[in-house]
Amino acid sequence: MISEKQVIDFLKPKDSDYINRLISSLNNDFSNDESLDMDTCPICGSIHIKKNGRDHCGNQRYLYKDCHRTFCDKTNTLLYRSHLSMEQWKNFINFEISKIKLEDEAHFLGVSVTTCFYMRHKLYHVATEIINQQILSGEIEIDAQYASIICAVDDADYMIMNITGLGSESFDKYKANEKYFEDVKELISDSKQCIKQFANYLGAKSNQIPTSPIGKKYLTADGKSLGSNEMMKEIRELITLSRGIGTRYMQGYLNFNILRKQMKYKYKRNELAEKILE
Repeated sequence: MISEKQVIDFLKPKDSDYINRLISSLNNDFSNDESLDMDTCPICGSIHIKKNGRDHCGNQRYLYKDCHRTFCDKTNTLLYRSHLSMEQWKNFINFEISKIKLEDEAHFLGVSVTTCFYMRHKLYHVATEIINQQILSGEIEIDAQYASIICAVDDADYMIMNITGLGSESFDKYKANEKYFEDVKELISDSKQCIKQFANYLGAKSNQIPTSPIGKKYLTADGKSLGSNEMMKEIRELITLSRGIGTRYMQGYLNFNILRKQMKYKYKRNELAEKILE
C-alpha cells in the first residue's frame, strides 16, 4: 500500500494544473454509463453520451454511444488540435481585429508565420460558418463590387459580401444568393436592370436611385440612400491590404470583415476576442 508520504513526495515537484487535473479525475467516474447534459453528436446527432477519460492535455473526452465516436470539450472550437493557449488565441484574435500583418502577429506570439497563417484561416472558417447563418429580410440595400462581389445589408444590420464568380453583374448571380434573402419587402439599389429583376423574383419592391445625365444622384425618389457603398469601400481596402492572397481564401477575409463589424456594434473593444471564442 502506498503511504501518504509517498503521495506527497510524488506530488511536490508537480505543477498546480497537474494536481488539479488529478483531483478532478479522482472525483469523476469515467467508466459510468450515465448520460450527460451535453450537446448532440456532430456526426450522428446522438444524445446518448458518457464520459470517456481525458486526453494528454487533461481535457475531458466523451463517447457518443450510437456512432461510437469520441470528442472532447474543444471539438469544433478554435482550440481543437491547437497547441496554443487560450490567452494566445485571444491575443491573436485581437491582432486580427486590429488588421496586424502575419509577420508581426508571429513575432508577438512567438510562433512561425506558417502557424499564424493556419490560425488565421481557422478563425476565418469559423467566421464563415457564423455569417452563412444570417438571413436578410425587410428593407435591404444591395449592390455589387467589381461585378463579382454582391454586397447587401438589411435594417437589422445583417450583411453579406459574397463572391459570385467572374464576369459581368447579372440576375443569375443575384439569384445564386437567394438563400440569404427571406421576407424581403424592398430592395434599395442603383438603377441596374438585373437588381430590379431580382427584386421581382423575390416579390419585393424595387426602389432604385435614378441615373442622371447631369451628374451622380445618391438618393431614391423617396430620399433613401445606398449605404452598401461603405461596404464596397471596405472591400477595396481589403483587397489592397490582402494583395497576394489566393482567390479561394478571399471569401473568408470578407466574412471575417463582416463579423468584425457586427461584433463592434454589440460589444466593447476589450470584449471582442472573448466573444468570438465563445
